[in-house]
Amino acid sequence: MIHQLHLLLLAALTATSVACAASSERPNVLLILTDDLGYQDLSCQGATDIQTPHIDRLAASGVHFTDGYVTAPQCGPSRAGLLTGMSQSRFGCMDNKNDQGLPSADVVQLISEQLKAQGYTTGLIGKWHVGFMESEKEGHATRPGHHPWERGFDYTLKHHGGMSHLFPYRADGWKWMTSRKREPRLQQKLVGEEAPTYLDGLPTDTYLTDIFSDKAVEFIETNQDEPWFLYLSYNAPHTPCSASKDKLQQFADVEDPKRRMMAAMMSSLDDGVGEIVAALKASGQLENTLVWFLSDNGGPTAKNGSRNDPFSGLKGDVYEGGIRVPFMLSWPGTLPAGKVISEPVISLDILPTSLAAAGVEQVPEIHEGNNLLPWLTGQGDFPNGVLYWSWRNSNQAIRIGSLKEIRNARSIQALDGTQIPKHNFVDLGTNPTELAGEHSLKSPEKKQLLASRLDAWLEQLEADAQVLTPKQ
Repeated sequence: MIHQLHLLLLAALTATSVACAASSERPNVLLILTDDLGYQDLSCQGATDIQTPHIDRLAASGVHFTDGYVTAPQCGPSRAGLLTGMSQSRFGCMDNKNDQGLPSADVVQLISEQLKAQGYTTGLIGKWHVGFMESEKEGHATRPGHHPWERGFDYTLKHHGGMSHLFPYRADGWKWMTSRKREPRLQQKLVGEEAPTYLDGLPTDTYLTDIFSDKAVEFIETNQDEPWFLYLSYNAPHTPCSASKDKLQQFADVEDPKRRMMAAMMSSLDDGVGEIVAALKASGQLENTLVWFLSDNGGPTAKNGSRNDPFSGLKGDVYEGGIRVPFMLSWPGTLPAGKVISEPVISLDILPTSLAAAGVEQVPEIHEGNNLLPWLTGQGDFPNGVLYWSWRNSNQAIRIGSLKEIRNARSIQALDGTQIPKHNFVDLGTNPTELAGEHSLKSPEKKQLLASRLDAWLEQLEADAQVLTPKQ
């Protein structure tokens, strides 16, 4: 927890990272992010109607976190938190439509900027949705200064914002995008190019999941001589949902049409992950690559057929269904294989952990996550004693050990049909579905501990936002 804002800024401006490993020893970092994937939308997460064998093998090759979290139950803020390694509410990123952009690089450097400074070749492929703005005049666009190539990425292949048709070059996809003032074409900037270009004339059957996977394989095969960082940001299985006829036929036995579409979309994404791991293996880079896999938030179950079982809540809630996501980390030969861990981790941990793997001894104090490597390799204690959430100023939560306080903007319905109030205290160890009433936490002392710690954090958060929120 950061208590002095001037110390925050001083640390960010003056901290110098020191590489302690030779270039040949530093691992590549591959960060795979899915979009609106529910907790039970992978077979390794308990799904029986969806098969994801390649992702399952990735989970089995490393550490599978049962209690993996993101910083917000919505796409844009979650991605801003992941890339900066700090709570996005600390710099005024409240939700997709209330996004003032990222603090400048002299205040906080993204994971891409810091790894680039260490000599890494950096790439973004897929959905960006950072520093995003919407207006009737300009439609959907990225704020100046917030494009990936302006924030540490050497190579970019992206679409701008929150939603894209998965077949944007097909007639129906093109119409869907343009009618909503969204740019249908992918934007690419090659290493060394001064300006990006829009990709015209791609085949009409170009499927975003497949082209993102193919370009990721190309990036891996092209950059074998020096360490690299690739942020592979799929927009599946976000709406509008679509898949190839072959994939839909493969899951014809799934009765629910939304769930059938989800299974088809995830099968394509899983194929891509399989191709990427195969490329790592074929090029001899598998044991020298740190691979993260997670979703940006919980599933919006009614919209895309996702499931957050066994948890209550969904995208937009700070109940577990909105913020607890599939989360895994693989580094063959360095991290143990087949290990399932129930201690809580959060997307904030990705930046310091990845930089530590790259040989950086200390990250600036402005970042809020923890380096997980000493703990995961048996050389240190578990670092995440307290986790916090704030989204839209009306959805907050805190977790200390297994204890959690939830201040949600709305009441929700649990899977068993019972109502859960907006405000609840629970022990996730005995009540993981966060049921209310007799199931709620009863100890006044524990409730007071949670409430006082959360109030203090929110007060500091508000003070920090007065200084860190970019001025437009």
